[in-house]
Amino acid sequence: MDIVFIRDLRINTIVGVHAQERDTPQTIRVDVELGGDFSAVCDADCLEHGVDYQHVSELLTEWITGGKFATLEALAAHCADGLRSRYDLPWARVTASKPEAVAGCAAVGVRIERGHRE
Repeated sequence: MDIVFIRDLRINTIVGVHAQERDTPQTIRVDVELGGDFSAVCDADCLEHGVDYQHVSELLTEWITGGKFATLEALAAHCADGLRSRYDLPWARVTASKPEAVAGCAAVGVRIERGHRE
């Protein structure tokens, strides 16, 4: 299986279940791994049959800023399912974290996997 990834995409949005989180946008950090067979891209040396990192970043930003999710779980699942569907991929992993959301730690977050790795 080939994997395309994006690391530490930073998106400002409203996400959280507590009142103070619903009032003020916060930075969410997102890591994405998308698995599939990208041999056609390798063979043709052309992105036409692959995953465009810029487009993925734009989709994630659109979905996350427009979604107004209460939980990181719902946010990450929406992104994983959406990317698998959009690019017809067998597997996706999305990690979403809130830096400094809890005192004393660098970040809290979730990792959601959808589909099956070959």
